[in-house]
Amino acid sequence: MLPAPAAFIPELKALTSENLTYGYSSGKVQGKKDFIGDIETGKSAFKTLEMQNQTVSLSGDVAFVRHH
Repeated sequence: MLPAPAAFIPELKALTSENLTYGYSSGKVQGKKDFIGDIETGKSAFKTLEMQNQTVSLSGDVAFVRHH
């Protein structure tokens, strides 16, 4: 896999919360630093993103967004 274009990384960092958790279908869960780091180095890459069956759950002033 190729690394993401360098210009993309600062924008991705700005758009994601410090509290980001990204769960993979394999059960692996990453925080923001590891998630972006794997994209930056090419360890993880996305050809497309399809948001299907998205759910939003609220807990006070926090929203949890998941999709399958």
